[in-house]
Amino acid sequence: SIQPRAMIMECTFDSLANVAAEHVRWIPVRWLMSNQYRSYQRLANYQGDFIQWHGDRDDIVPLTAAQRLFDAIPSKRKFFVLARGRGHNDDSPMEFKAEVRRLLSMERKPETHDEQIDEPK
Repeated sequence: SIQPRAMIMECTFDSLANVAAEHVRWIPVRWLMSNQYRSYQRLANYQGDFIQWHGDRDDIVPLTAAQRLFDAIPSKRKFFVLARGRGHNDDSPMEFKAEVRRLLSMERKPETHDEQIDEPK
């Protein structure tokens, strides 16, 4: 399977069922939800660059859900920005934007092949 070179995440979660369970603890949402959007499972083998930010005042997706997703990513090239005082719909912090710009500006090296690869001019 083809994996992206980089992933950029904003205010996201490990599993939507976990987020729902935080909001309505008296309802067995994990049993009721047919699609639990288990991001941590989909990214269990991801090795590319991974950048994520989350606000400590997010009242929609708990910070713990974002941290669980980040911890589940096996990549050695991952970066987490904790945005103090920011909520779910707030603008991403400057530190996060700088890290995204740095990642996007990196030159991509051509893959190794037996034949010569001519880069577009």
